[in-house]
Amino acid sequence: MTYQDKLSNLTFLIPIFNLKDERLENFKYVLSKIKEVTNNILVVEQVKNRQRPSVACKFAKSLDVKYLSVKIDDENIHKSKLINVGTDKINTEFVWVNDADCYLKFADIVKEIDMRSNFIQPYFFAKKLDESQSINIRQNIPTDIKFINKPDIGNLCLYGALSFIFRKIAFAAIGQLDEAFAGYGFEDNDLCIRVFKSKQSFQIIKKYGIHLWHEPVWNNVYSNQCMLEIKHGMSLDEINIFIGASYRLNIYSKIEIATQFRGSDLFLSNILNFLHSEKDFIDNMSVKLTWYINSKNEIFLQKIKKAANSFNDIDIMYLDDIGGHNINKYLDASIHSNISQNYSDIFSNSQSDILITLEDDMVPPPGSLSLLYNYFINPGRDNAGSIACLYEDRGCHLDNIRGLVCGENISGKRDSIGDIANTGCIPYNRVPGGFTAFDTNIVKKFLPLNIFNIEFTGWDWKISRDMLDNNIQPLLCTDILCDHLI
Repeated sequence: MTYQDKLSNLTFLIPIFNLKDERLENFKYVLSKIKEVTNNILVVEQVKNRQRPSVACKFAKSLDVKYLSVKIDDENIHKSKLINVGTDKINTEFVWVNDADCYLKFADIVKEIDMRSNFIQPYFFAKKLDESQSINIRQNIPTDIKFINKPDIGNLCLYGALSFIFRKIAFAAIGQLDEAFAGYGFEDNDLCIRVFKSKQSFQIIKKYGIHLWHEPVWNNVYSNQCMLEIKHGMSLDEINIFIGASYRLNIYSKIEIATQFRGSDLFLSNILNFLHSEKDFIDNMSVKLTWYINSKNEIFLQKIKKAANSFNDIDIMYLDDIGGHNINKYLDASIHSNISQNYSDIFSNSQSDILITLEDDMVPPPGSLSLLYNYFINPGRDNAGSIACLYEDRGCHLDNIRGLVCGENISGKRDSIGDIANTGCIPYNRVPGGFTAFDTNIVKKFLPLNIFNIEFTGWDWKISRDMLDNNIQPLLCTDILCDHLI
């Protein structure tokens, strides 16, 4: 579908209320920016008196934008009602609800909309920015935006808040917005819960949204929270955990498993046994497999190609030197230099949200792939806050990077690795790469994975150091026990 086709099938709906001072200025700015993209716009305003056109009405009409007033005598904000009434007046298949205080790069987002989805989140993270924020983010903000250097009123990434897109029939099927939520807040939490529980198609577009500053309005916030908790039978903390996990399930939907094969029939058989044991998960989650082999080994290449026929989505990549599996060469800098460069290429080339590194000598137990993924999208586990090092079933959960690292049951097999060989523990600041899930986009910030001059070399040591330098701490988990072939 072309850009123009998408625009013709989509109408912006801007709900407004209590517009004055910075709220009015925000509305004028956002509406002007949307108008640069499309003429399909409807402004819906909550009013007490229809006798006199409001300032917002006059401004909308000056831009030739459709305007609708909804008379409500209640002092509370009735945003849900405004959106429901406005949606019923719109004739296009899709509606894009956008608050008067939310700026996005609307044209860029339209290009990425997948109109096969019923519900679409047009931003990945939205907040008001101040001087402490990243220069890289601020460079994407138009210089004419006002009201961004005042105290923040909240960081939001919630479907139903600030800006959201839906197919009209799907929105109607889940009951639209609940108009019982009057005043400030939690109508968006309620909608978000129902959207995720409906298990309909959902898209998250990874763009930044800017929440323009205004004086906050907090009326009815506590009663709305109580109503939300009673309606769904969960505390607010439980609701936030559910929503967070549901978001991560959508954000991290593209999974890739990358394996470097070093020419051993034993190791190939090992990995095939594991992947076949996880075939249901691989097929159901459309996991992409990428196998890296030494192009010089023609006999092994034929075995790899034959094995690949068992899987739906698999790429075979060729590397000049993967490195042998000789225990005496583990501290050989040239070997680790090659492997580190290979992993840099693996991360650079990946189009996935999660990249799982699975070395061919790792022996994860059946079921550990789904467990690894579930840990990744549900970081709030009971044991996620520990930095203890002593454990038998070994793994780490990486805060912010949301990666779970499964360690190895080596029991002193690899003396050359030093302090992790005989102690049954792993330093808490070490991130092994044997069976590890990484947030690909975050790891790409640390590329290339060039080794550095310390006693133990390797790409996994390099990324461990980079994570610590960027305040990404590995945290303990203990659910998966992997054996390690030698």
